[in-house]
Amino acid sequence: MTGTRIMLDFKDFPAAVVGADLLRLEDAGPDHFRSLYNQPNQVGTMFGGQMLAQGLAAAHRTVQGWSPHSLSAYFHRAGTMDHPLEFTVERVRDGSRFAARRVVASQGGRTLLDMLCSFQAESGGISHQFAKLGAVPRPEELVTEQEFLAAHPDILPADIAALYALPFPVEIKPVAPEQRFSGKLDSPFLESWIRYGAVGDVAEAAQHAMLIAFLSDFRLAQAVSAHHVNPSGTNEMLITSLAHNIVFHHAARADEWLFHRMESPWAGGGRGLARGQLFDQRHRLIASTVQEVLVRSR
Repeated sequence: MTGTRIMLDFKDFPAAVVGADLLRLEDAGPDHFRSLYNQPNQVGTMFGGQMLAQGLAAAHRTVQGWSPHSLSAYFHRAGTMDHPLEFTVERVRDGSRFAARRVVASQGGRTLLDMLCSFQAESGGISHQFAKLGAVPRPEELVTEQEFLAAHPDILPADIAALYALPFPVEIKPVAPEQRFSGKLDSPFLESWIRYGAVGDVAEAAQHAMLIAFLSDFRLAQAVSAHHVNPSGTNEMLITSLAHNIVFHHAARADEWLFHRMESPWAGGGRGLARGQLFDQRHRLIASTVQEVLVRSR
């Protein structure tokens, strides 16, 4: 563990992790890697998007430079901030155009994440896009969550507002923030512009895909809960990600504004389903996500 740099106390966490640092892993044996940085979520446990991004980074270390095109992951346990993640990669398949990997993320001998992911060589072929972004506000026309809440200090209880003020590497500019923060969602969609704030020396398309996987997990579960409580009531509900799936469609930069359109077609039996579409500013669909969440009263 020599040279491992882990934030040991969430209360002392000075700033959000730069993307390049998040993706740097320590070699810990054949097809075995260890995280150097942990990223907390707003309640002090490990952010699930970290496991997705670093899991892809671990798998990519065993692939011949191709970019990921899909992943399917199950979250089994929450991670803590005081120990690194251990990633074990299984080389499921190496083909001429596709490579498949299984990644198990563990901490203290306990499995936290089980993920299958696939990588693809660049290829031509048929193309279409029926998903339409439509007319939406430009990112420069909107303010970030933090800017909106600073201008409306009484819209949320102080303890909830403090959670939104915590440092985090993802910036969000919500559409219709007044309705979002003051009432339950009354439309099918939860929409915002989103980007990874500081990526550092990240240059490869595969690395940007990893960081897009990271940010795709941020706020997606709210597409389920926002129909039932506004953010001031989130302490009344336990909301936990059970599974997360991504299909990457186009290469994009994680530090450029992406439009995140999220919806929840169903919830029941203590679970909810959230779907997301990520568009770039050229209105290209760059990724699609599906997340299943546990949601119940505390």
